[in-house]
Amino acid sequence: MVLEFCAILALGRYEGCMRFLATLLALALAAPVAPAQDAPAASTPHQTPSPPAPLAIDGEQIAWEEYAAWLVRFRGAENITAFALRRALERKAAAERIHLREENLVALIDSQVAERVAVAFDGQRERWIAELALQQLDPASYYATRLEELRLEQWTEALVQKQRTLDRASLLRVWEREYGPGGEQIMVSRLFLEVVLSSQPPGATRDEVLELGRVARARVLEKANALLAQLSAGADFAELVKTESDDPESAARGGLLDEPFLPENWPGIVGGDLTSVPMGQVSKPLYARGGYNIFRIESRTAHPLEEVRAEVEALLRAESASAAESEALNTRLLAEVSIEVHAELERPLSASDRRLGRAVFSLDGVPVSREKFARYLVAARGRSLAPAFVDRRVIDALANAAGLSLSSVEIDTRISADTDRLVEIFHQGDRAEWLSGLAARGETEADFRRKSHLRVAHTLLAERLLILEREVTPAQVQAAWRLRYGEDGQSLDVRFILRMIPTPPEGQLTTEEQLAAYIKDESAKALNFLAKLRRRALDGEDFSALARAFSMDPTTRDLGGRGPGRFRLHTWSQEIQDILTGLSPGAVAEPFAQNSQFFLFECAGIQLVPFEEVRDELRLTLETARPSQVEVAGFVHEKTRHLNITLLPGMFGG
Repeated sequence: MVLEFCAILALGRYEGCMRFLATLLALALAAPVAPAQDAPAASTPHQTPSPPAPLAIDGEQIAWEEYAAWLVRFRGAENITAFALRRALERKAAAERIHLREENLVALIDSQVAERVAVAFDGQRERWIAELALQQLDPASYYATRLEELRLEQWTEALVQKQRTLDRASLLRVWEREYGPGGEQIMVSRLFLEVVLSSQPPGATRDEVLELGRVARARVLEKANALLAQLSAGADFAELVKTESDDPESAARGGLLDEPFLPENWPGIVGGDLTSVPMGQVSKPLYARGGYNIFRIESRTAHPLEEVRAEVEALLRAESASAAESEALNTRLLAEVSIEVHAELERPLSASDRRLGRAVFSLDGVPVSREKFARYLVAARGRSLAPAFVDRRVIDALANAAGLSLSSVEIDTRISADTDRLVEIFHQGDRAEWLSGLAARGETEADFRRKSHLRVAHTLLAERLLILEREVTPAQVQAAWRLRYGEDGQSLDVRFILRMIPTPPEGQLTTEEQLAAYIKDESAKALNFLAKLRRRALDGEDFSALARAFSMDPTTRDLGGRGPGRFRLHTWSQEIQDILTGLSPGAVAEPFAQNSQFFLFECAGIQLVPFEEVRDELRLTLETARPSQVEVAGFVHEKTRHLNITLLPGMFGG
């Protein structure tokens, strides 16, 4: 390594030296260490001392065990892979004899903080500390959080660099980046003419602004060509630079640039623009860096790849890990890990038994206890999930005080309803498409339902608490009556005939194409059949008799197309409401298709609905109506907004 550095230094390559020193700095963070071994998880209650409290709610300190166990239950399943990857990174780094010294990591954080304080806070460290306080952090907790992030970054960076393949294509890329196309290093002088745009008139359009730029560039190019003509006639380049160049720094050196010309540093100029210019001659005017440049070739030095291979290889190995390289490393490491999730992960916990010593999953056959996993989760996700914990803890306490509880059937029923709605809205009712999306993420429907359990339970409890506290005013009941029945309290008397697509014989349809064709054909048949019934009704046949004969809805068929009790318009989709409210008494609507159901509606008449007759029903409906997501979120916020949440050292491993 020292010989490689000396070779770079001898070649006079400043940028190469800096990149190589960056490599040395990264390696300075690393030193040999024996591979770490996991101890099997204890099957008896944990013996290690508990960390201090991670947070306090209005001064009440929450035991680390309570918060840790909740985190594992609430977010454990989706973080097992991240835990496994961290463990794999740590072990691979140890196997490659890469050890990160904490004092070096702290020094790196020191430099990052110093830079941020200087740039963002005008050097005033107390302003940075004030910003941390807004995030419930202080310097100590910030350093603890950043240390863990840096470990992952440095392990990944070091492993990618150590395992990076030095293929020829990569070597050529770095070689030409450092020495120019074909490894030819060109030193140039330049005469620079800046393009200054004229002031924009008020209200100028985009095209007008572009035209101003075009005119300004044309004017400067004209001057550059005039100077080029003078040079062709024998004018002294250095003298013209002194009097005409708009780059004072290079003009002071007769136009000489202090670093080799590399096309990548001059957007708009390609290597071929200068490679064909003879030594001591000048280029045509080339636009780059805000103006036109006339370059003179001062020297050309060839650097064959084989002569500088040691430097190029060192620079290539020292390049930062790309996102693709990091992802590829993670994929390789995870492919080498066997993960077995235990049923214990989902088992309910009690206030007296957090089951911290129980193994919740195994990595390569080695059990990982709930406590060990929780220590990782608290450090990695604890701070961001603290608000969710507070919300759920408060709602649980209020529900217990009110004597509310939930059964597994209630939770499962809501999960099913929410899932059906999700499939309907985002997958147009295609359940297979939804399941395919889950599979692409490595999940099953059982995984989805399991992850939804705690969220849905919390939502149901919040809904019930909200309903208990809900107060319905007489004005709200009146408004509901007017909304449902109009200002005059009218109710439609509606009859309908329902037709549905028959289930095909088992085994008849074997492909998606056959199923789609079957649905299309049967839908057309159903609509045509209802159209014929509509013509018969309009010709005078009794609609109720047609409903008894042809409707597939068992609830209304024997009642001549009417449902039991009053027709409840508000329970139908908005599309159907719009159709029915547009019908006059005795009218029959055109056949209407909704999903796989096909309707023929008749408005048999209009009934008056006095407010007093339905007042109690409307009040009960308003009192027990399922709250919207917005209402639930507002209710939970109202119950928690006054609380003072303080993050404590236990959240940061203190």
